[in-house]
Amino acid sequence: MKIAVLMPTHVHVYNAKQAKRIDITRYFGLKVIINEIAQQFDDKIDIITFEDVHNYDVILFSCLSPDDFFALVYTREKKIKSEIKNIWIAGGPAITNINPFVPYFDYIVLGRGEDIINPLLLTIEAGKVFSHKSVVYTPDYKQENLYYQNYAKKLYPHKLDGIKEEMYGCKYNCTYCRYRTATLPPTMRDFDTNTTMPGNEETFWDLDIKNGSFHTSSLDGLTEKERFAVLKPIKNKAVVKGFEKWATQTKKINLKLYFIIGFPYVGKSNFNELMEIFEEAEKVCQGVDVFLKLHFTPMGADPATAGQWEQVDIDTNYREYLDSHIPSSRLLFEKNNFRVVLQNSTMRELSLLKRMVFARAELSDNYLIKYLASDREQTSHDSNQTKKMFLVKKRFDISHFIEEKEIGSYLPSQNIVVWKSIEQMSKEATRMRQKLKDIILQDEK
Repeated sequence: MKIAVLMPTHVHVYNAKQAKRIDITRYFGLKVIINEIAQQFDDKIDIITFEDVHNYDVILFSCLSPDDFFALVYTREKKIKSEIKNIWIAGGPAITNINPFVPYFDYIVLGRGEDIINPLLLTIEAGKVFSHKSVVYTPDYKQENLYYQNYAKKLYPHKLDGIKEEMYGCKYNCTYCRYRTATLPPTMRDFDTNTTMPGNEETFWDLDIKNGSFHTSSLDGLTEKERFAVLKPIKNKAVVKGFEKWATQTKKINLKLYFIIGFPYVGKSNFNELMEIFEEAEKVCQGVDVFLKLHFTPMGADPATAGQWEQVDIDTNYREYLDSHIPSSRLLFEKNNFRVVLQNSTMRELSLLKRMVFARAELSDNYLIKYLASDREQTSHDSNQTKKMFLVKKRFDISHFIEEKEIGSYLPSQNIVVWKSIEQMSKEATRMRQKLKDIILQDEK
């Protein structure tokens, strides 16, 4: 049986850095799957583009983001001209809603796949239909059926291309983050129970900078009240204390911080508190070279989170808003050896809409998915995002993808069962929504 992994064709790739980011051969989870297959099958697993898909019995696709998915749709709709006769299997951490994948795949693996892939392939080789609670066989798919996220019980034991899995699960409960339910928290595992968020990608509470190596972490809320509302209770003083501690351990701090902008009800927020943090942090970092990069992502209502019922703002150009707060040098703050740069990487409105279509699509929404991924109006290089968004709004009713939902109400993604119940997520959602509303009420007073 000949097996290959498809590298989808992305419509808009402008530079080498972007091409590197969407290179699926860098995806660790895909490397795990290829390694597992290699132990069962003799044939080499090739990485191919659309030209070669008909030369293989099975095509695998790894989806790490909505961008990967829309590239896949473009590849299927525009690049592969003849009839598909082989078996297509989708997997990857971005599969949070089954419906968008159903028209393009025979099987969809939900969650971790290293213990599933070989039994699935052997069943296909035998000419039979594979059955598993975490695998969707699309000819039999019904949206009312329940399917279950497959979880890893321990870290993957093998080092692949010099990389070993060191991070799995999260002990925190941030209301907007799907990683909490996409993985088993430490308290629900029998193995590797102390492996939550180690290494460079640490939660701010666990971040410990002892040298000039590059680190990444997140504050998410621009203000203290926002962070507490979404169950990320980091006080402004705690941020300053973090810098104070690190400054005693190293003479160089290189740190990328992630933020979320556009929380429901709060909207754009402002930089006042953040600037105060930098002012205080600079004072405790005398003699230390500090370089911070800030990345902002607009709030999205992601499946299997307490925030999945919230409204999403696709009308505000947050990149333009952020640009209005900084000089042309992109330096948000500079004092002595303390520099803060705002990255020009904030998601635009159309990309946020596509993320929400991906999250909330019904089977009947495939027409819109095709339009967004492959229609000339949307793929043209001669049209900017503003015009493309105008055309989407003109041609389609997109309200159900972005509107606020009643907490606990049914969403198309909820036929994927995760370890946290809808009831628990609803309780957290009710608290979060009220806390965010309270911020506005307090500010108005």
